[in-house]
Amino acid sequence: MLVLMLAFADEQGAVAARLPIGQLGLLALSSVLGVMVGHLAYFVSIERVGVVAASSIVQLQPFLVLLSSWFLFEETLTWPQVAAGTVLAAGAYVLLRVRTDRT
Repeated sequence: MLVLMLAFADEQGAVAARLPIGQLGLLALSSVLGVMVGHLAYFVSIERVGVVAASSIVQLQPFLVLLSSWFLFEETLTWPQVAAGTVLAAGAYVLLRVRTDRT
């Protein structure tokens, strides 16, 4: 990722270094909190639904990010993306269903 940032980002990623200290602090805080909350949620879900179901739900992340981008930033969705996301969601639902039926 660092190589991609250096190759393609505006001014090789140096734009973030010119943020005001308050915004830079908020950026650092949000990145740390995002990682902490994401890992905490993943480990809690492993404990509650098991590793197979939790891993399948994690596979939904790219599709959920795409849906969020569509909603927030008016990103374009293609039919293959919608179809693949629907299959992923259905698979996660089936795994969760099977998991809860066994307990």
